[in-house]
Amino acid sequence: PQGAGNSAELEWWREYVAWATDGQVPGLITQAFDWLHRHQPDDPPRLAVCWGDARLSNAIFDDEGRIIGALDWEQACLCPAETDFAWWLSTRRQTLEVNGIEADPELPGFDSRQRVIERFEESIGRPLQALDWYET
Repeated sequence: PQGAGNSAELEWWREYVAWATDGQVPGLITQAFDWLHRHQPDDPPRLAVCWGDARLSNAIFDDEGRIIGALDWEQACLCPAETDFAWWLSTRRQTLEVNGIEADPELPGFDSRQRVIERFEESIGRPLQALDWYET
């Protein structure tokens, strides 16, 4: 209902969080939404149909490891491809503490983060833009 793109998506999620918390949105989440609004990419990539919940548990793979099915589309939106890709990247990590330092390593057995980024850029035919913002 708010339209398409980054601003509309942020507003939808802000309203959702307000509803889900009965108006008692934690301060950290409010701060995050405010930061995201203030720091939106000046020239975002063109809009695409985004899955909305791009993660391993919503994908079906063939024996060669290629995705042959994408499940769980109720959060689909029109946003830059970076929206889905950043979520995909975030679901690949697990937080650990190593020697007193918090680390966020990639899950074992998968391509490196850099290789996954390169492959995605190859598949969409352009470099990813403002990936740090989309991951936030």
